[in-house]
Amino acid sequence: MILRITDGTTTYTLHNDTGSTSAGIGGATYFPTEGDGETARDTIEVVFSGTPDNLISTFNNLSRMITRASQGPTGIAPVWIEYQLRDSGIHALIWRSPIESAVISWSSDRTLRNMSTTEAFGEATITLTRADYWEGAEVTITSNGLKNGMASPYNVAFHTTVDGNLPTPIKVRITNTSGALSSRNIYLYADIFASLSTDQHFVLSNQSSSWVSSSAHTALRWLMTIPNAVVAKLAGQNVNVMAAFSTLSPDIYLRAGLWADVDTTVFAAYEPVSLGGEKFISDRKLVNLGTVQVPKTITGNLFIVVTANSQVSGSGAMLWVQLSPAEGGVHLRVGDWANNDAIVYDGPNKAAYYETGGLKFATVYPSGGPLLMWPATWNRLHVLFDETTGITLTRTFNVAITVRPRRRTV
Repeated sequence: MILRITDGTTTYTLHNDTGSTSAGIGGATYFPTEGDGETARDTIEVVFSGTPDNLISTFNNLSRMITRASQGPTGIAPVWIEYQLRDSGIHALIWRSPIESAVISWSSDRTLRNMSTTEAFGEATITLTRADYWEGAEVTITSNGLKNGMASPYNVAFHTTVDGNLPTPIKVRITNTSGALSSRNIYLYADIFASLSTDQHFVLSNQSSSWVSSSAHTALRWLMTIPNAVVAKLAGQNVNVMAAFSTLSPDIYLRAGLWADVDTTVFAAYEPVSLGGEKFISDRKLVNLGTVQVPKTITGNLFIVVTANSQVSGSGAMLWVQLSPAEGGVHLRVGDWANNDAIVYDGPNKAAYYETGGLKFATVYPSGGPLLMWPATWNRLHVLFDETTGITLTRTFNVAITVRPRRRTV
């Protein structure tokens, strides 16, 4: 067994069957418990043996570290308990769990807490509360060259190789391979259980609409049929709607909705099933229209409709809409993006940054999340971005997804 407590920089080894422990520590007994889904409470019995100076130094420093785990300011490095059951087979992996609080107490048995001027030996107990999961080493589960829109190889990174038995947050590294860009927004959505395939997340439009003097939401400006197979896969889910336009008048309000053809014997007998919120659009061509809910009971004759509210004449030419399961979606606000530089969404650390030449800059502003991937499941990640001039469908980029597999017990 290996048992350690670390903040990623300093490590205290409490037990090591095949190596050394920290000064003053002779070993430990420990077996992780299962918690309530949020936290778990564990006990570590530590044997100490050595010089008093070594013992006092080690336990003082360890106490400061675990105190920081519960009382330190927000944003500091977490403190982890690291555990390896044995050094061979499936249990040879080292797993870690973040400590939320801990306390060290000496044995109440006087014979198990002896200290003289030259020698100290006995037992102590570390009682800790940690998150109710363990996570393994970081692994890259997919790396794909993608295209920004409805053209092969599309804008989807997919994989089935997440290990463990719990969902886990992901780190997404998006590397620009299209030359210098003046980017604005990146949108990330995970499709875990809908299992849309290839380009099923796109609904083709190629529709133009114009109006004179004004437009109201009662006019169905852009109406697209959702294939029955896609309706069946999205049934019961909240779905995000992204609309791409080649041209769109500025300063209008758009709204997405799901409409049903309630009587197929009558022309245009449409009724709303689920309406999203109204979005004010100033000068964008890639528009996040928010969320609509696909009913569980509808299997066909369903349409995605976008309406416009404007007090002046206007027009718009829509290319397509993207439909993605909405849960955990992430919006990254970004700026200039040089060729071969990366924009990173770091879900495990709740951060995002711009990376160039090995340096990280906090010029990426994330909202939403968390983006999770699930083990033993077909996971897909939808990635779309726009630029100051609109959306360019020929842009290419590379997406690398890394995870730390999570388990409830190890």
